[in-house]
Amino acid sequence: MREDFSNNCEVKELNGNIEFENVTFAYPNGSGVPALKDLSFSIKSGQNLAIIGPTGSDKSTIAWLLLCFYDVNSGQIIINGCDIKELNIDCARNNIAIVPQKPMLFSGTIAENIRWGNNEATNEMIHEKADKVQAGFI
Repeated sequence: MREDFSNNCEVKELNGNIEFENVTFAYPNGSGVPALKDLSFSIKSGQNLAIIGPTGSDKSTIAWLLLCFYDVNSGQIIINGCDIKELNIDCARNNIAIVPQKPMLFSGTIAENIRWGNNEATNEMIHEKADKVQAGFI
């Protein structure tokens, strides 16, 4: 599991393309068989991507790699033109959102759920985030 939070590429906001280039990854404590092998795809800035597949098809592995929980064994993940291995982990985790297969809501209001993880978020910030995901009705 990756723990170095202080890498070189400090970016306040991720707004560029995401590219997986021949990514191969095997979980460190696994069987050694790659969960992903030579995976390549790109997501253009502003584009949405849904990764679908049956349980166990390693959809979550892609999310864990994007959130810098693990480093790839070979290949590259490039975000904003920066190799993810050089990206500051906090930057990645503060700017990438993952919607899990079984979303979880905490008790409280929708606004409180959006605010979760950022107690300093103002109501204006909450409404901006809600508008971005077509939930401006809150």
